[in-house]
Amino acid sequence: MASRLSTILFALGIFLLNAALSEPFFLPGQGKYRGSIEGGYASTARSVSEHPDPFG
Repeated sequence: MASRLSTILFALGIFLLNAALSEPFFLPGQGKYRGSIEGGYASTARSVSEHPDPFG
């Protein structure tokens, strides 16, 4: 039981860390680095999340 709880808490911690580190990529507006391609990655992620099935 304790092992399962620690695994769930560890996974939740990794998820929250990932969300905190990824947040700036999904904010509107111009990024900090104007020559960066981060906007392209963010738009690709938004497109895939809105249309997960490429054939449908």
